[in-house]
Amino acid sequence: DAPYDGAVTPNKQPKSHMVTSYHQITALRKFTFRRSKEIKSMAVEGNRIKVLHAFDFDMLSSLKRLSLRSNRIKLIWAKAFSGLENLEELDLQGNHIRRLTKALFEDTPNLSKLNANKNRIRLLHPKVFKKLKNLKYLDLSDNLLMDLPEVILHRNHMLEQLFLDNNNIKMIRQEWFTNLQSLQRLSFRGNRIFEITPGTFSPLSLLKHLV
Repeated sequence: DAPYDGAVTPNKQPKSHMVTSYHQITALRKFTFRRSKEIKSMAVEGNRIKVLHAFDFDMLSSLKRLSLRSNRIKLIWAKAFSGLENLEELDLQGNHIRRLTKALFEDTPNLSKLNANKNRIRLLHPKVFKKLKNLKYLDLSDNLLMDLPEVILHRNHMLEQLFLDNNNIKMIRQEWFTNLQSLQRLSFRGNRIFEITPGTFSPLSLLKHLV
């Protein structure tokens, strides 16, 4: 088949689901989804998308699940997820993302599951997860993180599962877990940890699995 010229041509799917996987899509053009307002689940996977621009998904107000895994995304503009106030699950696995900026998730207050593993993330803005008060699952495994800002998770009281496997973290700080009373599963597998601050896990009264 001839490569796509950058426009998305969705496969025929029920209105609640759209799949545009494993083609040669290089970009999401504005108004691509203007007739997809009822879509609740979307997968745009295995393509060659490098940039998510502002308002790319602005017309998908009913969307609850969005998968962009296995593209080549390097840059996500502020307001890229504008209009997705009902989004609950976002999968960014397997891209080339290097940082998560402050305003990235400001328009997705109902996000409960975020998967950003297998990227190249080195930097997290201290307030990147501030608006995600319903976040329950966060996977930042297989990135290039050496440290986390002290207040990075201070507003995520509902977080139940946190995965930081296979990064370059050397020290686990008590401040990360101050307000994570709901946390049940925590994994640091595959790091090079040489220091854990005394009392680090004291606030985690519900913790069941620690690796």
